[in-house]
Amino acid sequence: MSCYRGFLRAAVHICLGKKEPSFRRIAALQKSLTDGSLMFAERLILSFDQLFSGAAGLARSQKAKVSKRQRGRYLAYGIPLLALALVAGVYVANYLPYATSPAAVDFTFQIVIEVSNGTAVRAVAPNNAIGEPGGYWQTSQYNSYGIDAGHYPIYLDFPSSSNCPGFCTVHVKSRAVHSYTLQDYFNVWGQPLGRNDTIGLMHHDNVYWELCVGIPPDSYNPPEWGGLVLQPAMNITLLFHDYNNPGCTLS
Repeated sequence: MSCYRGFLRAAVHICLGKKEPSFRRIAALQKSLTDGSLMFAERLILSFDQLFSGAAGLARSQKAKVSKRQRGRYLAYGIPLLALALVAGVYVANYLPYATSPAAVDFTFQIVIEVSNGTAVRAVAPNNAIGEPGGYWQTSQYNSYGIDAGHYPIYLDFPSSSNCPGFCTVHVKSRAVHSYTLQDYFNVWGQPLGRNDTIGLMHHDNVYWELCVGIPPDSYNPPEWGGLVLQPAMNITLLFHDYNNPGCTLS
């Protein structure tokens, strides 16, 4: 920058420094013009300095703003996508385990639900599959134990004359070893289970629910209800009846 100043200073001296020695006024005027020109030239150089510095600073500022906008855009799109990927991973891991998995537990048990009016007994069966797509599937507690995405570890095929002629055949098929209970079956069905309320029929007057395991005369009343552990080939009867009449143990 000092080179430019020296050049301009020299140019001004050359253009304005040729004065006649005998004319003092002209010399004084020329000197005044020379000093003013030098000052103007220096100001002009300073203005160019500031202009170029400002342009460079503006370019850096614009670049920084663009960089900040890009970072903001990456965050705006990246964070929701990352959250979505995490949610999808959790869902797949917990609710859709494997396409097919070997069963560590595989057996069936039978259950019949009967309602007596004192003179006749009618069986009550689910009107849809349980633990299968399109049927009753009211809990996801053990979804990850199912052998595939289309079966809860306790499931009932769509009721028909072949699997619900009286006793319904329920499958317990799990890729993890676990002691499933009668309550687990009612949970996936979405129905209550208990002495005072089973499938929405409430105890009243002399009518109550009785739970039996086995086939008479070898049946018995277990102390557990929801906590009854399911076993292979188990026969379970739930009977809603007047206690003055014989129950499911015929006593």
